[in-house]
Parts: sequence; structure tokens; C-alpha cells
Amino acid sequence: MVRSTTNFNRWVAHEPSTWSLQIFNRYDSELGIMGTAHQGALEYTYRMLGANGAKWSDNARSAMGVSNQFFNYFKDLKHWSDTYHQFDNWINLSTVLTVASNLETYLAAVVVLAIESDPGVVVGAPKAVDGGTLLKNRSSRIDYQTYVMACTRGDWNSRLAALQRLFSPLPPVIFSRLSDLEAMRQIRNRFGHAFGRDIDAAREHGLREVIPIERVSHERAIRLKATAGRVARELDRHLLANHIGDFEPVRFYARHQWPKEKSVAVGQRAADLKKAVGGTGAVPRGKTYCAGLISYWDTL
Repeated sequence: MVRSTTNFNRWVAHEPSTWSLQIFNRYDSELGIMGTAHQGALEYTYRMLGANGAKWSDNARSAMGVSNQFFNYFKDLKHWSDTYHQFDNWINLSTVLTVASNLETYLAAVVVLAIESDPGVVVGAPKAVDGGTLLKNRSSRIDYQTYVMACTRGDWNSRLAALQRLFSPLPPVIFSRLSDLEAMRQIRNRFGHAFGRDIDAAREHGLREVIPIERVSHERAIRLKATAGRVARELDRHLLANHIGDFEPVRFYARHQWPKEKSVAVGQRAADLKKAVGGTGAVPRGKTYCAGLISYWDTL
């Protein structure tokens, strides 16, 4: 194996994305795989019913060839099909809710990361102070939660305004997705708080009928999922290049006990750091890189 000779550079990222985005992507991929499994089962079920010559008036339990006694609830195969499409709609709504939550979780993590790395952004002076210095001296008095709330709560006009105040100028493509982001937020709120129904109508006294659940097509759910992914990637690229650099492994190092081990040789600390970073699933770092990071830390 060829030994890595890559050097540590505080303001140039070693990886093409933050660890926060990598976590976002893993959850996003998991959701996509589950959705694909559901869509495959849906298509296969209807294809087999057609191949077997099933009719809407057939007994659902017999037509489906299942022993589940609860299938007796369905009046016929058409009743089952209508209910199945309601479930499919529920899956689409759940997809949007999950995507919105995943995006907000990513935002909360990356906003804190970017401010910790480049604390000058809170006063409009990016890179005026290296966040590593505050991290080492534990001298930061920034209320990170205030900034996280501003970037993850309220409508997307206010969220983007908060992000713009901190990290201007944001990539224009993020603003071009505003309508989709806002639609995602509204669907997430309605589904999360009232199961996709009009919550005000549901509270009316004397109202006894079931209020129809809103409908979201599979195509729209996929489009909103793609929007979340695009926004996360574009924001991540911008923050990584302009405010984060290679701060994540610095923070990783600071949160372990090695910085206190002044009696331990740099070479040994570098070997320990190399092994620990490799264990996180991040892109491996060589000993040259790790020694450079430790030298940077020791001279702060």
C-alpha cells in the first residue's frame, strides 16, 4: 500500500463533503432504498393480479391468496385496492416528513460546525478568528442554539435569510428551490401534527365525518427528496470551501484526550489519531497528515 503524503491544511478540506452531509446522505439513501422496495412490491402485486385475471368484484382474500383473516374487512378487491392506494399516499407523506426532518438535522449540525470553525461570521467578519483557537482555549461564548433555531425554524424565507446573514453569499441554486422547500415544510407540519388533515377543521365541535387526508404523489415526494439533497449538497460545498475547511478532524482531535498528552511523542499521537479517524468511516488520513494537524494544534 502506498503511504499517504497528503499534508494537513486548515482551510482546505481533506474530503469533498462534511461528515454531517455524509450522515445526511446515508439516511437519504436508506429512505430511497425502502421506497424502492415498496414501489417494487406495489408494481409486482398489480402485475400478478392482472396476470391471474383478477376482477374488482373478486373477494380480496381469495384474489390475493392470503390467509390473513383481517382481509375479510375488505368488501371486494376494489375496496382493498383503494385502501392500498391510501397507504401508498401515506408512504409518500411519510417520505416528505422524513426528508424534511433529515434536512433540518443536517442544517442544525452544519451550522454549528461552520460557526465553530469560523466564529467571525456571527459579527460579519469571516476568518477573522480561527475557531481552532477558541476550541483549544474553550473560550467561545457563542450561543449556537440561537443561530440553529434561526436556520431551522419558521418558513424557508426566514431560514434562508438567517443562513445568508451568516454565510453570505449563498449559492443561487438554493434560493431557486425555495418553493419546493416551503412546500416540504408545510406538508411535514400538516402530516406531523394532524396526520395530513386540516387541523382547524378537525377541532370543530360536532364534526363527525372523517376529513380526507391530503394527497402527495410518488413523483412529487421524489422531487422534494431530490430538492432536499440538492440544497444540502450545495450548502455543504459552500460552507466547506469558505468557512469550514478541514475543521472536523481538528474538532475530533480536540474532543479526545490526546491533546493533553504532551509527554507523548507527536509520532505516537499521529498514529493514534490516524487509527481513530479511520475507525469513524471517514476518508483515511496518513501519518504525515495527522502529524501536521497535531503540529497545528500545538502551536495554537
